Amino acid sequence: MVLKLYSSTFPAGGGVIVALVLAEKQIPFEHVLVNMESKQHKTPEFLAMHPFGQVPVIDDGGFVVYESRAICRYLAEKYADKGTPLLPKGLKERTLIDQAASVEAFNFYPAVIKVVRETFVKARNGQPVDQAVVDEGIADLSTKLDVYEVILGKHKFLAGDEFTLADILHYAYAPLLADSGIDIMTSTARPNVARWDFSSLPQVDLACSYMARIGFIGEISDWSALVVEPSLHLSSREKQIPFEHVIVDMAGKEHKTPAFLAMHPFGQIPVIDDDGFIVYESRAICRYLAEKYADKGTPLLPKGLKERTLVEQAASVEFANFYPSVIKVAREAVFKPRHGGTKDQAVLDEGLVELGAKLDVYEVILGKQKFLAGNEFTLADVFHYAYAPLLAEGGVDIMTSKERPNVARWWNELVSRPTWMKLKAEGIKGTEK
Repeated sequence: MVLKLYSSTFPAGGGVIVALVLAEKQIPFEHVLVNMESKQHKTPEFLAMHPFGQVPVIDDGGFVVYESRAICRYLAEKYADKGTPLLPKGLKERTLIDQAASVEAFNFYPAVIKVVRETFVKARNGQPVDQAVVDEGIADLSTKLDVYEVILGKHKFLAGDEFTLADILHYAYAPLLADSGIDIMTSTARPNVARWDFSSLPQVDLACSYMARIGFIGEISDWSALVVEPSLHLSSREKQIPFEHVIVDMAGKEHKTPAFLAMHPFGQIPVIDDDGFIVYESRAICRYLAEKYADKGTPLLPKGLKERTLVEQAASVEFANFYPSVIKVAREAVFKPRHGGTKDQAVLDEGLVELGAKLDVYEVILGKQKFLAGNEFTLADVFHYAYAPLLAEGGVDIMTSKERPNVARWWNELVSRPTWMKLKAEGIKGTEK
């Protein structure tokens, strides 16, 4: 049975990067056009495939996957020996891809989507563009690309000298900048970034021409014919890994010193040094630890491809849906008061409405299984420890509300885990020096 890709005609986003992976891997598939204008993505049939009612979605012989990053990883791994190698087999090499992909998700994507939303989406829909927001987004994106310039001065692509999934993820929205007359990706001010720009690769042209065509024709396509946080420390405890804790003096700007920037070019924490192998970005670190110590402590990443894909899908849900909402609430309800600031009640209320809507979908998911990716506790659950436990400190009981009994049951189980209770009581403590 041929793989089915459900996506819309929008010339960017998750559908494009999935199409690009399909092109790189030369995978035959059927495109199923989803009519977003008529709300086809909100019908019961579609919501049964993707509980958030979004695109893209794939159906691979009955195995349904949503969240574009999880889909891309699944395809790259299932078809590892076909087409372009997008995920290396070595753990350290794959960890560097996870690290670069996390950089894209938390640094590049938020900045580029802000610019694209104003200069492309609004213009396309005949809405007025807010130039102040555009300028703010370009300034933010420029700061991120300054760091990319340093990274790309050391190797050809983001995760090394080979084109990988980490590079592909940037294609979701960045090409739309040029369509809006913004040449920031090819500016001579950053020669390494301009050299890295891979929009001219023949595989990308194939994907683009395909995506342009499928907006009007649904057909079978044959590419052979075409183309930090608490979560980190909890992972260490769950895996029973001995470690030394090195405190970084943030107040003294130790994280912005040349020595620290050599480890993490964005000057952020956490970072690990595993006998000379340096990894930054907490989600990449957690995956590395879970895989390196697979047979130690709590199993956090299943070995089967389909089961692991469901963990990646749930992890992507956390990043794209849960995290943006919970951080907005935590910022107002916890961080501002903790630092003597005044919370903005309007922003807090908005965040709570947003988070409530996401948890409504979690309620559906958790009504079918014990944890987010199935009936076992995995990394996808671990990632939620980063900020959600702070909500109770701010007097927000949304995670344990009786309105969502499945969410409350799941969350109570998470915060009752011995590893979390010990971490909460003792703080971060190294086990050896």
